[in-house]
Amino acid sequence: MNNFQKHIIIGTLYPISMFLFIPSIIIYHFILLIWLLTLIGSEFVAFILVFLTYLIDRKDKGISATFAEYLKFNIYGPLFVLILFFMFVSAYYIMTHMYIETLLYINIAFVIFLLLVLFQPISNIKYNKTPSIENNEDPKIQAILKVFKDYNITPHIKIIDTNSVKIANGYQSDKYYIYITSYLFSNLSQIELEAVVAHEIGHLVMKHNLKHFLIDWLALVIGINGFLFALIEKRFYILIPISIAYLYIFIILIFPLLQRKDEVKADLFACKVVGSDAVKSALVKIDNLNKTPLKFSPKYMYTFSLTLGHPSTSVRIKKINEWSYKHGEEKFPS
Repeated sequence: MNNFQKHIIIGTLYPISMFLFIPSIIIYHFILLIWLLTLIGSEFVAFILVFLTYLIDRKDKGISATFAEYLKFNIYGPLFVLILFFMFVSAYYIMTHMYIETLLYINIAFVIFLLLVLFQPISNIKYNKTPSIENNEDPKIQAILKVFKDYNITPHIKIIDTNSVKIANGYQSDKYYIYITSYLFSNLSQIELEAVVAHEIGHLVMKHNLKHFLIDWLALVIGINGFLFALIEKRFYILIPISIAYLYIFIILIFPLLQRKDEVKADLFACKVVGSDAVKSALVKIDNLNKTPLKFSPKYMYTFSLTLGHPSTSVRIKKINEWSYKHGEEKFPS
């Protein structure tokens, strides 16, 4: 076949190839449009829910914070939106480059992205980007340090100024850094504060943060890679809805279930340090400090509880009572 014949064949097939190419481009951009609308919709819903919570807290708890200040303490909605945004950008890059090697680069970028998103709130507090009050000379803190000294544990306790938003909470990061909100610190008794610190130390001792990160990373990598691989290999398009459904189910149901189980384990760890009565008292008081006076049907509350990272206070107290009945006031040897 000479060059002239080749040009004739190519010229004949060109209109047909363009006829097939244009619909494929339309389909690609239609998928991106649907994904973008999902992203915008999720972001809008997350924003509205946080804003409604802010309005309720202003009315019922009398908080004085602006919405911008309040938003800093609500990271889970934005975290979910950021993951969706990452998937959208990755999908666009895949659809415009079409190389299987691209998945490797996207996975490396995703690990870095996830690390930055997960550790950014803690680093803000730890490195004083968020106002905090470190006051280890406070008698309450000195008493707490003395309790844990008997267990060869020296927690670094920092009090975070949250009086304007009235959030009663405690959390932890590496090397026994324990963060307690000022609203919690000023409203709990000495033994209740010891229970909160013991609970957070329980998370660290059992390495819950590391476990959650590894499970998160593995699950998200599987879901996102399934989604992106389907964009490269057209015959696997069925993986697109499967991956999206898998990610929603994992983020909304499975991961919160794992968190709830670990919260109970940390409660029981605290019981062994300070006793079950102190832990139950702290849980009830924290629940009252944070509670929004809204009443729902038991059926709705059960369904809603499946998406929460913490069990309800009644469930946690029930688990503690079951443990106390079985073990009594068993404590770690000092």
